Amino acid sequence: MSQRGIEQNRVLPKTSWTLISAARGQGEISSKALNEFSRRYYQPIRSYISALCPDGEAAADLTQGFFTDIVVSGRLLQGADQSLSFRPYLKQSLRNYVISEQRKRAAQKRIPDWALERPDDEPRGWDRFDLRTKAEAEIRFHTSWVRELLKEGMERFEKLCRSKGQAQHFDLFTRHYLNPSGAASSWKELGDEFGLDQKVARSRAQTAARHFGDVILAVLEEELGSPEEARKELQTMIDLLVKMYA
Repeated sequence: MSQRGIEQNRVLPKTSWTLISAARGQGEISSKALNEFSRRYYQPIRSYISALCPDGEAAADLTQGFFTDIVVSGRLLQGADQSLSFRPYLKQSLRNYVISEQRKRAAQKRIPDWALERPDDEPRGWDRFDLRTKAEAEIRFHTSWVRELLKEGMERFEKLCRSKGQAQHFDLFTRHYLNPSGAASSWKELGDEFGLDQKVARSRAQTAARHFGDVILAVLEEELGSPEEARKELQTMIDLLVKMYA
């Protein structure tokens, strides 16, 4: 697959830093950038907040509030070092926001500090979440983030294959590598099913697999802004993709 073909399938070819910067303010560009950022990060943000705040209704309110008060307002970029990785910065911002909002709501209800339900049992539990809680939030965030990127990658991959007249390549790829039954069909079985010689079936599926790798790397580079970082994430994403389709 050519790089040009991959480029044509991008919605907004921006890293998270430049995307969130574009999402500030009013206008069509800001609206598109905000929609793209929300598509990438709403579920990871919701998953992260839900780990810190088990109350489903409160977690939903906090998620909406984070987008409204922090993302749309542009506060997310205040004091940010954009030379650093975006996701750790975002997660720290989420922790700070949850702490601030919980304290604010407690103050409005006139709940004394000693009676607050802290994230852990330490006197300064608001300032340092229990490590197990934080670890769970990290896992949920990363899993959700990977799932969203994989869904986007699969959508782009399928659209591109079908636009190139390679729908059969895509179908062979998914049937062999992402078989819902958990057991990959043999090349002979696939060949018989699609009316192909087994060598042809294998060749087309493997060609599609290489294309899929190109698409996923393009999505990751778009998100992370670095080919090196993209390659580090690739194997984790492929492993999770297999689990998603198992």
